[in-house]
Amino acid sequence: VGARQVTSAHLKLQVSSLLNSQSVAGGRIHSITNCSWNELTITAKTQPAIDGPVLSTVGSVLLGQPVDFDVTSAIHGDGVYCFAIESSSADGVRYNSREAGAGGPEVVVDLVGGALPACGDGRVNQASEQCDGADSAACPGACLADCTCPTAAAAAVVEADTTVSSAQPTAILGGEPVLSVDAGPSVKRTFFRIRVSGVGSRRVASARLQLQVANLLNAESVLGGTIHAITACGWDEHVLTWNSQPSIDGPVLAGTGPVTQGQRVEFDVTPAITADGVYCFALDSSSADAAHYNSREAGAGRPAMAVLVQ
Repeated sequence: VGARQVTSAHLKLQVSSLLNSQSVAGGRIHSITNCSWNELTITAKTQPAIDGPVLSTVGSVLLGQPVDFDVTSAIHGDGVYCFAIESSSADGVRYNSREAGAGGPEVVVDLVGGALPACGDGRVNQASEQCDGADSAACPGACLADCTCPTAAAAAVVEADTTVSSAQPTAILGGEPVLSVDAGPSVKRTFFRIRVSGVGSRRVASARLQLQVANLLNAESVLGGTIHAITACGWDEHVLTWNSQPSIDGPVLAGTGPVTQGQRVEFDVTPAITADGVYCFALDSSSADAAHYNSREAGAGRPAMAVLVQ
């Protein structure tokens, strides 16, 4: 990392393909302070304390599904970091380990800023403008492991957002400055429509929906919500109500744990963004402690989408 800024850090796991590895809850990840344990000797009796906050939460997961835990807030620079995943569900989940034949855990860290060293052998690093396709097994330092071209930003616009509420089944809330998610007794869900352009024939390296928790009383929550891709994009924020809301027919892509007033929150929706086009998402929550975010109509901190391509 050096002097560069960590813009995102994600732990990527894959649900095992073994029978009954799927679950209604993929777990909650915490940062922990104790990194002195050894995987060859640790037991239930000697395990370190889970003394850090929930960083992100994953909802239901299927056999073989890739799962992404956002640990950005815990990774600040070079060093050793430790985490613990636990669950509030008695329906256990099983992931592939480092010892699995494939689909083992990996961490992806995105960086910005600072000077990058040259490869010194004609190969590329993240500051290069062209690729030579050379075998990069010996690429040092910041050189890209596969000698692919560096990432660039594509255009992405959040062109519609609105909340629907079971307590106001015919109310149109698309003009409100706040977006909400709540599990009840008044259930609230939020919908987004996003237009992506500039991808062309390139590969989408990452796509993240960025929200900001409102600076309002009780806007914070013990759970920031979970985001789904949905197929219906024909809705209009100026007419959508609880009674006319589209179906949430896609899997959970990402979730987040506790959120505080004014906090910037990112939801990784990379698996859903594959090319130029219009994409829709639904944000809901399993918690009755509502979370409130700024909408497009807010004075500042509006929803945004960041898409990087290679």
